[in-house]
Amino acid sequence: MSYPIKYIARLDIETTSPLKIGTGQQDWISDQPIYRDAFGMPAIPGTSLTGILRSRLTELAGEEKANQLFGHQGLGNDEGEGSRVILSNASLIGVDNRIMQTAQEYMKNREEIEQVVSMSFIRERVRISDKGSAVDKGKFDEEVLPAGARFRFEICLQGMAEENSDWQSLLNAFYADSFLVGGNTRSGKGQFKVIDAQTASYDLSKADDLQAWANYPMDLNQKVDALKPFEPTTESDPNWEQINLSLKAKDFFSMGAGFGKMYSSHEIRTEDDKPFKVDSIYKKEAKFHYAQGKIDLEQKESVLIPGTSIKGALRHRAAYHYNKLAGCFANQLDQEQLQAALQEEFARKKQQYMDELIELIRKEAQVAENRSGMKSTEYPSKVNEIRRVAKDEKVEQLLAYKKEQIEKWLAHEKGKLERKGTEENNAGISELFGFSRDLSPDEKERQRAGEDVKDKRKGTVVIPDVFIDAAQVKEQLFNHVKIDRFRGGAFNGALFNEMVAATEAEIPLKIQWNTTKIEDENAKEALRLAIEDLKAGRLPLGGRVNHGHGVFLATKAN
Repeated sequence: MSYPIKYIARLDIETTSPLKIGTGQQDWISDQPIYRDAFGMPAIPGTSLTGILRSRLTELAGEEKANQLFGHQGLGNDEGEGSRVILSNASLIGVDNRIMQTAQEYMKNREEIEQVVSMSFIRERVRISDKGSAVDKGKFDEEVLPAGARFRFEICLQGMAEENSDWQSLLNAFYADSFLVGGNTRSGKGQFKVIDAQTASYDLSKADDLQAWANYPMDLNQKVDALKPFEPTTESDPNWEQINLSLKAKDFFSMGAGFGKMYSSHEIRTEDDKPFKVDSIYKKEAKFHYAQGKIDLEQKESVLIPGTSIKGALRHRAAYHYNKLAGCFANQLDQEQLQAALQEEFARKKQQYMDELIELIRKEAQVAENRSGMKSTEYPSKVNEIRRVAKDEKVEQLLAYKKEQIEKWLAHEKGKLERKGTEENNAGISELFGFSRDLSPDEKERQRAGEDVKDKRKGTVVIPDVFIDAAQVKEQLFNHVKIDRFRGGAFNGALFNEMVAATEAEIPLKIQWNTTKIEDENAKEALRLAIEDLKAGRLPLGGRVNHGHGVFLATKAN
């Protein structure tokens, strides 16, 4: 089919939250470094934007429309069709409102570029167990790009005149709050706003338009007169619900940075005017800002409340409410059902190991047959004899060899059944917040065999990072000492301190979730009750909550 119309648009976007586009690899700086282009500049691959755009179009217009525009690999007897939507990589806007495209530009602005390349942060993170504490060996870090970064890219649709409404829908998608880019989007990363969008269309059946399209520049920095401002017609997404809270800190709070800091005598006054070391500080991050044709980080960092901190607390509390609504209590586990399930799985494992042994002996017999010239008519009886030997004599040897693995597996299964109401085994909480877990050896085998064994699921609740102007925050230093529980005295050399924050400013918090992905009514109610706890100050956030820190009250909610 011929598509004579070329729709094209050029967009400049600005991230309103930190961005994480991972590489899937590790380096010596971070466990999860961000994606960079050939010049070392942070970038967003066009494939990432395409995948998100297709997913959103599928949600709003259906799979058939998405296949028409983005192509497919074959439906029924069809041979498949390529995508008619083409997106470029989104490149970071740098010096003089330009993106880096050539080696000549790189050499000309090398100093500024090297400064921009270093403008990323390492965030310390830790995996939390169902008990609300850190998992052993669960600490990791990730590299993120600060909020405020600007990117430029182009999108093109090869279509027909009657598809103008589809083109408008594609461009409007970039304005939706639910259009999130990169990784950890459910923890608030990857949010952005469109700061400039220009569009044009060319009818290649007309000579003038054909010539204009042939002369269309590949340089995304070059101005194109045919591109006109795009006026979005965004509406609220029917698949998403959102609550906006205005929180106020009741007292001190601290979202730990994961390290300490050496304060100068000007920041903390000491008797001898020497630098003073603080063992634990709260988290602060700067944002990008553009001024006078240059890109830089803000001089003053903002106090950060990570979306992960808020999400973790909400998840833990929602699990409590879900179990209460579902009637799942620790003292009501069916022990007979538990034992029956374990015995059934044990029998299955035993049969599996026996079959492995039979298969091994069969292969050995086949080798022996080739060597001794055994006739094919004698082989079935030989196999039956081998199976009898395997069942009567060899299986116990195999089980003895596998005993340790079986015992480990049984302990894993028993623990999983006993923890059926905890977060990682809670179906309702998995719908809300997703999960990621390590598969047992048995589950890995079943997955390799083609069975649908899930080790991860994407959540539906999105909670962005919250930034507080540092000028509105006051600091307070607390000194602590570790106490010996036996004698009630201080441990020698166990004195430590922490710097916490307090503010009277209103703290905006946005929580949104995809209603089409939540089927369990108890899960919806559990989320609502957890948010009510947060609003009423019954759900503290951050560190040292057992010391009274991290209590917030909602002054407004809509």
